[in-house]
Amino acid sequence: MVVIAGKAVLITGGNRGIGRALVEEALRRDASRVYLGTRAPVEHPDGRVTPLALGVTDREQIRRAVDAVESLDVLINNAGIALYDDLSDRRVIEQHLAVNLFGTYDVTQAFLPLLIRSGGAVVNNLSVNAFAPFPVIPAYSASKAALFNLTQSLRALLTEHGVSVHAVLTGPVDTDMSRDADSRGSVQLTV
Repeated sequence: MVVIAGKAVLITGGNRGIGRALVEEALRRDASRVYLGTRAPVEHPDGRVTPLALGVTDREQIRRAVDAVESLDVLINNAGIALYDDLSDRRVIEQHLAVNLFGTYDVTQAFLPLLIRSGGAVVNNLSVNAFAPFPVIPAYSASKAALFNLTQSLRALLTEHGVSVHAVLTGPVDTDMSRDADSRGSVQLTV
């Protein structure tokens, strides 16, 4: 279990969907500071929230975000993409890997010194699609499977540094990202 009360928490992709809900839950659980990481900073009415420009594929933004964070107890890697595809376009697969796998890896590595200092935790928001591919988003599913393996490897490697690593395997969630998909895996097109 990851304790939030009194802790500094960074949430990537915190501007909408699951990320926004995570920000609100961290505040409800009395986090002392919530760093809200998004590609472009957004305003938040709670004084405990510090918006950060943090696109997970932008190494310069990652570096600046690290410089802006004084201390960190919990890193929640939530940013991600899910594009409809049929595995016919390698660029779509690469885009999923860039955000969902390498973006999470780069953010984790960048903030690792702060997490080691605090004996903190990494929480990677994955998906049940890591185990059971969703037919209309196979590149997403492949990237989440790779991220699950990365998460398991980080768990084993970082424990000796006092950092715990957790995987959250969400199922279907009613967000902007999943708005056009129904539970059977078909896509409803609106014309």
